[in-house]
Amino acid sequence: MTLMLELPPELEARLQDEAACRGVQVEEYALQILQSGVQEQTVGAAIVAEWQRAGVIGSRPDITDSKAHARMLRNALKSARGRNPCNALPDRSRPDHPATLREVGRPER
Repeated sequence: MTLMLELPPELEARLQDEAACRGVQVEEYALQILQSGVQEQTVGAAIVAEWQRAGVIGSRPDITDSKAHARMLRNALKSARGRNPCNALPDRSRPDHPATLREVGRPER
């Protein structure tokens, strides 16, 4: 299917920046976003169900406003991205980062 979209300039620039950070063409990155969004609708419900079974949901009584807490986390990430837009990936320089542990062959903690 061919789909044509008219994007606002800000969204187009962000899409191009994110694609460049990942080293892919903007069309390929847009397709990845669409695919993950469709998958998230079904996968998200399964994740929530699993979290409920595991007792994770409601396990942080110190967080009284989950929406405000999520907003704070998003703003912190935006702030980090603002300093370096390509730096949205986890910090692999930490010795305890799972990707670093796998790369050096040590078991994750």
